[in-house]
Parts: sequence; structure tokens; C-alpha cells
Amino acid sequence: MSLIPGGFFGNEIFNDTNPDLGFRGLEDTQRLINSLLRLDNNSLGGFNRGTDSSLKAMLSPPIDVFDHKDNYEIHVSLPGVSPDEINLDYDSEKNQLVVKGEIKRVKEEVTENLRVNERRTGSFSRRIGLPGSTKVNEDNIIAELNNGVLEIKLPKILEGAKTPKRISVKGSKTEGEAKTK
Repeated sequence: MSLIPGGFFGNEIFNDTNPDLGFRGLEDTQRLINSLLRLDNNSLGGFNRGTDSSLKAMLSPPIDVFDHKDNYEIHVSLPGVSPDEINLDYDSEKNQLVVKGEIKRVKEEVTENLRVNERRTGSFSRRIGLPGSTKVNEDNIIAELNNGVLEIKLPKILEGAKTPKRISVKGSKTEGEAKTK
């Protein structure tokens, strides 16, 4: 027996015959409410500054951000997207990575028989802010799409990590040369 009247939300989500659909709908609703209640969420530490709001991020492709010693590594879930459908930009002034693209659905998949439509389609844009104090070596950013996951490596420019420059010391003559003359 359903606790929600069928006419209120409709029988497609909350029904007795498929309880998994009902619980899935409740979980998604709870996640949405939690995201709305913490729009000022700072769960990503320095990475949250300059990023999209929690609600917009929830509607964008999910990401993982790793802060390694010498680079940042970002994974973006983009199933069904080909590399030529992705635009990737790094804004050095804002220290942000911008991922844009489009997730397309094959037209044959959309039919009158479609009952559950959970896969996202359409354009997406995601801004990922990096901590302001660390600069990125823009010329060596690498991006690769593997099995629906876009892997981006942004090498850091580490303070004080430059190779010391050897300075040659010139003199008039060596001590041995001066005595022989």
C-alpha cells in the first residue's frame, strides 16, 4: 500500500508494484533538499571557492578532485560523451578549470515505451576553482577521456622548486698559471 496518494505525485514514481522507484525518488528528493539547505557548503575546502553552487553542481557531471604534491587531478564523469563534444578551458586569472559539453541521447532511445528516464542529457558546464595560492603550469595540462571518465592533470608551479642555476666563476688566471709565467 502506498503512503502517498497516487493522484498527488502520480503512480509512476510512488507505487506498490515497484518499491525501488519510490525509494529512489525519495533519496533524490532528500539529496536535493540537503543541497538546498547547505548552499554555502564548504566541504571541498579550498576547492569550493569559485566553483558552482551546490545545486548547480548537483545538476552537472559529478567530479572528484585530488590534490597531489606536484599536481591537481580532476575526474569528471561523462558517460556517452566523445572527446570532440568536450570543451576544456583553464582561466589563469581566476585559477579555474571550465568543463563544457553536451550529453546527447540517441533518438531511437526516446519512445513512448520509456517509463523511467534518469540519465541526464543536454548541455553542461562545470567550473572548478583551485586554491588561489597555487599556480598551474598551463602549458602542461593533460586531459584524457577513458571509459566515460575525463581525467585532467594540472601540474602545479611549486614555490622554491626551481632547479638551482649554476653560476660559473671567472678569474684572471689560475694560481698555477700565474707562477709559471
